[in-house]
Amino acid sequence: EQNINLLFIDSPLGTGYNFAPNSSYIYNDQTTADDTLNALIYFFNSKFPSYKDKKVFLAGEGYAGKYIPDLVLRISAFNSLADFKINLNGILVGNGIMDFSEGSLEKSQV
Repeated sequence: EQNINLLFIDSPLGTGYNFAPNSSYIYNDQTTADDTLNALIYFFNSKFPSYKDKKVFLAGEGYAGKYIPDLVLRISAFNSLADFKINLNGILVGNGIMDFSEGSLEKSQV
């Protein structure tokens, strides 16, 4: 028998089913990546350390074509400096935005 664990993080802060404690919170791609990395660090290092060695796969759709690679860079930088490593094994991006040139983001929403 195998167990699979899922952790859903709705981002950026203040969208979807999560809330921002401060209504004036400003988010962008960088703060979203930083907030998500901090959530993962808290999850694995403080809240559920027994999951530290589990394989991590990141998945998202649409704008995840932007924020998943941003998060991967942050995880990589964190792993090079931290006492423990986030065991990142892969990513999945479905129907992801990959190009912002010539108005492609606006065209993808039409």
